[in-house]
Amino acid sequence: MGQVIPVEVHSIQNWGFNYGFQSKRSTYEHLSKEAKKEIISSLEGWIVQDDFDKTASQFPPAIRYRILPLFASMRILKDGLRIFFENPFWYLQTDGEYENDNDETKVESAFGAQINTLYQQFTIVDEQLANHWRAQTSRLANARDSGSLWPPRDPELGLANKALQEEKAKKFAAAMLKDKTFRYLLRELRDDEDADEMQGSLGLTYICLAGLVRGIATGQPALSWKLLDEIPKTYNRSSEKVEVAHLHGLLSRSSRLNEHEILAIVSPLFIRTGSFHDRIRYDRTVIPAEVLLEDRFGRMDRVHSSDEDAFPRKRRKKTKKTKSDKDVWIE
Repeated sequence: MGQVIPVEVHSIQNWGFNYGFQSKRSTYEHLSKEAKKEIISSLEGWIVQDDFDKTASQFPPAIRYRILPLFASMRILKDGLRIFFENPFWYLQTDGEYENDNDETKVESAFGAQINTLYQQFTIVDEQLANHWRAQTSRLANARDSGSLWPPRDPELGLANKALQEEKAKKFAAAMLKDKTFRYLLRELRDDEDADEMQGSLGLTYICLAGLVRGIATGQPALSWKLLDEIPKTYNRSSEKVEVAHLHGLLSRSSRLNEHEILAIVSPLFIRTGSFHDRIRYDRTVIPAEVLLEDRFGRMDRVHSSDEDAFPRKRRKKTKKTKSDKDVWIE
């Protein structure tokens, strides 16, 4: 769990850098004021709800001219949490009603929603047993390989559910690409082939997210996450709950950004809650939140841009010349 989630987050960020709009001037004149408001609003819980330009100006240059690709990756991860993580039974159906539903925005089957409601009620009764029930139900729903078991498992249900999850994941990706606010974050496509590659790669990203959740749901402990308003307001290097995004260029033991305000999260704080062996609930950080900080200047040696707008200008103070500053002629 602690290794596969960061890999998936990194993959999502790569998609954002491949297809997001990167500004060579670290400015975004092509976006209207209304578009910028919509972008910030769409990331509620992930970024401070303030003016777009004001917030962007507080990031270092290396982040400012990549801010839209980062926002795109944040939107994808936010959508994945909403669709796949919040209801681990989202795909379960009884009569094919969800399979035959062509609504791309419908994120769970009616039966899956009922099962999840039952699971939430079970957690109130006994969280430990409820997590065990969730894990066993997920294992039965996704059993595909009988292995060395005898008598062998029937893989039909598991294969059907896997196919359904992948088909729906592609539709969720297609729905995201139709989202007007999400399109603001993307670069202009070169041709139809580029558009097909973008949709195909985003579909694969959603399929991987669905598979990640499928694997997590079969485990005994529960996984929860915390967003911007549930983590510390400022950064401290010794904190186990947050880590700085690599684009800040912060050295591993540097305290340069201690006490700087956290403005956004690239990925949430993931927490493992309890286990099947311990009846007392305890929360343990599995993956710290990856955060973007107020850091107007950053490390200038990490800025790979010749754009003068990416570098903050410092005004020189005018000083009066003293008598000693004048030229002295030596005869």
